[in-house]
Amino acid sequence: MYYENLYYFCTAINKAREQQVKTKMNCLVF
Repeated sequence: MYYENLYYFCTAINKAREQQVKTKMNCLVF
């Protein structure tokens, strides 16, 4: 359940990155 939320969070970051390239958050940090 924790990993499912983490996966959703990472996908949300990836989608945001597509819209806003200057977002430099990396899922590997989490």
